[in-house]
Amino acid sequence: MKLIAVSIAALLAASAGAAVVPNGDFSAGNTGFTTDYTYGPAAGELLTGPPQAGAGYYAVVSNANFSHPSFTSFGDHTTGTGLYLVANGATTAGKAVYQSAPIAVTAGKSYSFSAYFANAYPANPADMQFDVARGAGAASAIGAFAIPGGSGVWNNGAFTFNSGTATSVTLSFVDLNLAANGN
Repeated sequence: MKLIAVSIAALLAASAGAAVVPNGDFSAGNTGFTTDYTYGPAAGELLTGPPQAGAGYYAVVSNANFSHPSFTSFGDHTTGTGLYLVANGATTAGKAVYQSAPIAVTAGKSYSFSAYFANAYPANPADMQFDVARGAGAASAIGAFAIPGGSGVWNNGAFTFNSGTATSVTLSFVDLNLAANGN
């Protein structure tokens, strides 16, 4: 069983105007994005089983500890009371923790893909790969961000990419750390 989670919020901005990731702050809950992880409702929701416990599960919560009793108790990176995505890292390579819906962009412009991450358990932090798919093209890596050790502290990772000829992009994160304990 893995005992670490990654908390994510995303924003996409351009030098001329801005393109915002739909529900990038997770204020609308478990909507507006896809994932290769399995949804495990947080404690306090109507449960048919235990809260998220295993590798490859996620929840959208206001406190990581609601998702797993071993996770650190902390709020989101803005108000401290909002929602965020908490994920228990997968042991299988290539699983998207988060993938946005297609986002309209201007062709030929540079954009910054930025996200805040925090460890929910102090051991074996996640190593997040930022990917972008331009139009209907395949996703390609634009950078990786190793979340610093410790838990409950938000850290920003950001990478710039050019939209090329595309007028839409899909953004995603993949955890490169496949360790079964921590992560």
